[in-house]
Amino acid sequence: MSKKSQNVKPSSPPNTNISPETIIDFTEKLQELTEAVLALSQPSSTTEEPSRKKKEPDQIRCYRVPGRVVREERESLIEYKADNLLDILQKAHNEFFIISYLLRNFNECEDVAGEIMYQIGDHLAHPIAMLSRLCDMFVDFHPQSFESDPDC
Repeated sequence: MSKKSQNVKPSSPPNTNISPETIIDFTEKLQELTEAVLALSQPSSTTEEPSRKKKEPDQIRCYRVPGRVVREERESLIEYKADNLLDILQKAHNEFFIISYLLRNFNECEDVAGEIMYQIGDHLAHPIAMLSRLCDMFVDFHPQSFESDPDC
């Protein structure tokens, strides 16, 4: 686990020149990223009739996961009070969704002070750190073939 993904904190005073629109765009992009990651881990559902839809065969996959990653996974599950990695992704998605929702409801004419921007950035740091930590873990999942590894 990289040191920078453990504690993501702003390193400089808040920049008061950032517009609320910029923050909203940024949080929407982060929310889209989280939704894309969630979509990859959930079965897809379409509105097509089952008879028309070509059924993809299930796949059994085997990954070799280093002990360090297993330990980090266990620590992450405890830290984020989650049952599995999908729960952590869902929690990050929910945080992005809430922040995005709040930002969308700022009055367009409202002048957002630098301290508020700093707090928004501070709140965004938490789900970013969650996603960063998960990405650090997933990068070390190494696919194994059934032929080369009899344990698969």
